Amino acid sequence: MLGGRSPWLLGAWLALAGCRRVDPNAARCRQAWVQEGAVTLQRCPLPPVTIGHECGERCRQLSRVGNFPTASDGWCLTSRAAWWTAEGNLYRLNLADGASASVLGPPSGPLRVSATGVGCHGDDVLFTATTPAGTRVDLVARFRDGDPEARVLWRDAPPRRDDPPPEHPALSAQWVAWSWSVAVPGVWALNPPSNVAFPVRMDVRPAGPLSADGALLVLQAGSTVENARPQEGSRPVAPTGNAQWSPSAAHGLLAWVDQRDNPAGTLDAPRDPRVYLYDLDRRALRRLSGGPPAWRGSPHVGERWVVWVDARRDPHPDRGPDAAYTRVEVWGYELSTGTERALATDTVAYAPRTAGTRLYFVSPSDGTRRDLYEQELP
Repeated sequence: MLGGRSPWLLGAWLALAGCRRVDPNAARCRQAWVQEGAVTLQRCPLPPVTIGHECGERCRQLSRVGNFPTASDGWCLTSRAAWWTAEGNLYRLNLADGASASVLGPPSGPLRVSATGVGCHGDDVLFTATTPAGTRVDLVARFRDGDPEARVLWRDAPPRRDDPPPEHPALSAQWVAWSWSVAVPGVWALNPPSNVAFPVRMDVRPAGPLSADGALLVLQAGSTVENARPQEGSRPVAPTGNAQWSPSAAHGLLAWVDQRDNPAGTLDAPRDPRVYLYDLDRRALRRLSGGPPAWRGSPHVGERWVVWVDARRDPHPDRGPDAAYTRVEVWGYELSTGTERALATDTVAYAPRTAGTRLYFVSPSDGTRRDLYEQELP
């Protein structure tokens, strides 16, 4: 029970007047709604709207929608699709043919369900959302790629309209977690069999992003990266008096951006931040990124590579995350060989990911619009 209310007693608030369950095909391309603990899902095709550009012999442009996010946790991958949120919508990009669709309805208008974040695990998709019209209701919903509906796992109606909605959803075999502010900002999770939400870490700002790996949840708690296990609370991964942020976890490895090599840098004003990796089994910490002073960010742990964005070859490489760089490359650390190398060069890249033998990253396709690109890994 949150704030003296049981979240499940709020179902009546979500049953919108005059709305009844219908054949999902008949609801195609209408605005999404919540009823009986589920969110209707659509596949509303999006026409190509951006101008493409070449990115090298090994690279191809996947999307032409122009609104991919640049945040490290702004998008995720299932086996068949890339998923992201923008302007309140949840979007799906088919990796095979580049077809894009809005999953919560038309890409404009006052949505009944407004997505605020997305996370993936296998072919399951988790998203956080709010209902902006009328009485606000925050919710967390989950579905498998291809399902006509998403099951609502948790919902609550906060009494304050100025509180941030839930964000940073993270999903694994044992975690359903997100950031949320009900009295103070914090990280929340639930035990899926009972759907009872509980706080993992409270009174931290920022709370998130989060990354889940099996029984492990890695979170940004203020300016410190912490890990948590179910019912055990959270603790710092590799304590330091300097700022840490942007965690990623997979295969028993944790990566993040760390300011310990340059104590003058902070979370808000980084200076020559470095990418670090922690091996849980070996309890070993190592620095992955070399090179001259530069801004680095958005690390991601994959099966063979840890990748991140790196401005070391920009004319002015160390100006922080919000600078107008002309060259931000994807660099990677090959786990089997211990080798660091440039993977996507001569570009401006954001939010890289790896899956199998492929590298994915976001880049401005016509200078301003942001699309998804793919290339083969070495």
